Amino acid sequence: AEAPRPAAVPPLDLRAVREAPDGSDQGGPALPSLAAAMVEACEGASAAQRRAELAGRQRRAAETAERLQVERSVTRREQRLEAEAAEAEQRARAEQAEQRQASERRGGAFRPRK
Repeated sequence: AEAPRPAAVPPLDLRAVREAPDGSDQGGPALPSLAAAMVEACEGASAAQRRAELAGRQRRAAETAERLQVERSVTRREQRLEAEAAEAEQRARAEQAEQRQASERRGGAFRPRK
């Protein structure tokens, strides 16, 4: 009792597939549905790639926005410190001028503090 041999699978004729009304090749696999599945898979991969690219662009945009916010914050802080330094310098000059005038009124020579 010998095991039955599988029947030989005839090669697919693409012309016959295109011409067959049901999209099959004499009972063989339906190539149009296989092609459709392949196209769908490729489109799905393309969509996934586009989503990944979009996510990457969104991430880079968020990082750039964060960097800009930090830079603006640093710039505002620097401007505030510069303004405070200018005010302190102006107060010191005004105080020195007052001391000079007071010293001159007393008749002494003015010597600024070191």
